[in-house]
Amino acid sequence: MNQSILFSERVEYDTKLRKVTFFAQVNGLSVPCVYTVNDDSSNPLMLFEQKRFDYEELAEAAIENENYNESGEIELEEL
Repeated sequence: MNQSILFSERVEYDTKLRKVTFFAQVNGLSVPCVYTVNDDSSNPLMLFEQKRFDYEELAEAAIENENYNESGEIELEEL
């Protein structure tokens, strides 16, 4: 685990855009990590919490590879 990348407990769900956003701290900067929810029938935040470690691992690898989008976010696929 890269110790210069820390994940906060903060997680948000945008019902309009159907996006879950969680945040990494990279060298003191906040980096949003996002994915689109494909299924509206469940609680996206509860599902995120169940797979938090997996999402954080994917986000960490993407940050290390500098796979930022035009908005400075890390985009992931829903697990």
